[in-house]
Amino acid sequence: MKRVAIAAVAAVTLACAAPAGATTAKGPTPQSLQRQITALQGQVTALKKQVTALKKQATTAQQVGEAALVFSVCNAAATVDTFTSTWAVIDQLAQGTQGKTYIGSQPGVSDQGACQALRVPRSTTSPPSVSELSALLALLGPGSLYQTSWSFLHAG
Repeated sequence: MKRVAIAAVAAVTLACAAPAGATTAKGPTPQSLQRQITALQGQVTALKKQVTALKKQATTAQQVGEAALVFSVCNAAATVDTFTSTWAVIDQLAQGTQGKTYIGSQPGVSDQGACQALRVPRSTTSPPSVSELSALLALLGPGSLYQTSWSFLHAG
């Protein structure tokens, strides 16, 4: 009797364990895979839109940086021009009144064509003038600095 009871318990245990093992070995259903594929397709579409937007932003940021660089180079050259012509006047006055030269002739600097691209005329003649700097500041209006500097940097 004991053997029969043990055999019955073993049979019931095996019967219960077999279906549990069979269900865990079973893979995803075609419907659940299709839902996952559809969800992933939606994510891919959203990511493609984000990549497109980021590429456009990166291009715009690069162009703004290029425009700022051209503006800065011309600004530095215009500032040098203003100082150079100011120092020339100081030396002229000192020569006339004291027979001395305090600063002496100063070499010009190259703007590598930046001011020409921005259509800002450079001048080192006396008397000193802020016309170059004024012309640069006028470029800060809508669009003109950006468009001109982009043309300069992408020419040839």
